[in-house]
Amino acid sequence: MQYRDLKFFAEVVAPHLGSSHGMLEGDAPQWQSFMTDDGTPLELSWDWGTSDKSPIIRYSIEPIGQHAGTLLDLRNLKVGPAFQNQLGRALPDMRLDWFYHFDKFFNTRTEKDTELDKDVKDHNTSIFYAFDLSESKVTAKTYFFPKYRAQIHGQSRLEVLSQAIQSAPYVTGDNLEAWSVAHDFFSDTGNVGLEHEMLAIDHIDPLKSRIKVYFRSRETSFKSVISVMTLGGRITNPKVYQGLDDLARLWRALFGDGIPLDQPLSEVGHLQRI
Repeated sequence: MQYRDLKFFAEVVAPHLGSSHGMLEGDAPQWQSFMTDDGTPLELSWDWGTSDKSPIIRYSIEPIGQHAGTLLDLRNLKVGPAFQNQLGRALPDMRLDWFYHFDKFFNTRTEKDTELDKDVKDHNTSIFYAFDLSESKVTAKTYFFPKYRAQIHGQSRLEVLSQAIQSAPYVTGDNLEAWSVAHDFFSDTGNVGLEHEMLAIDHIDPLKSRIKVYFRSRETSFKSVISVMTLGGRITNPKVYQGLDDLARLWRALFGDGIPLDQPLSEVGHLQRI
């Protein structure tokens, strides 16, 4: 298992992580990945597991081309096909039904695409990959960003995400129920400040895969945590509220018993690199 995972990383992943700082020539820019706060295109993590499920080591990456960030490849789009082809050879059982749909939807170039300058105030990442390393196999996931399509078409990121999900293969009214509830929450007047960053899929049978939407809230009060975790009260599962009670005890242990539920924590502008 360890040999399998090291071999996969060395042969498939490592060659597509861009140039190291020591190899850059002159004033060539170093591509700043949105993956981590310091721009590193690799993040390690693990799934803690449950009483009946073993923990799983996993990691996420952003493939980076040799000319990423230069005029030859301003948005780091040229590395994608080569990496995807090599990934397909290494994981031949990987399902790509949803990948083809979402990649075409989010990353197809248009004439307007050339009008988009490199964003110096925000990230310029367009795709992530992640890998779960279970005992039996390596499972791939892909993360797409609605940012550029929203800019090109003059739409909100939420509108773009909704269109992408509703037009995906195997999506029907029956399995859109969860998205309908989430979209209702996102559309509330009080939630217009939520930042919708990513959509992720598992490379398995689409009928068993998840569609995950990642969003950020700049609110840092515990009241805002409750709102997000329950989608504004729309989720009524008792286990969720038990988890919030446990989290509240941890919150008070870290920040003090006297902090009001609606008092925000100190701001940390970790996204600002300029």
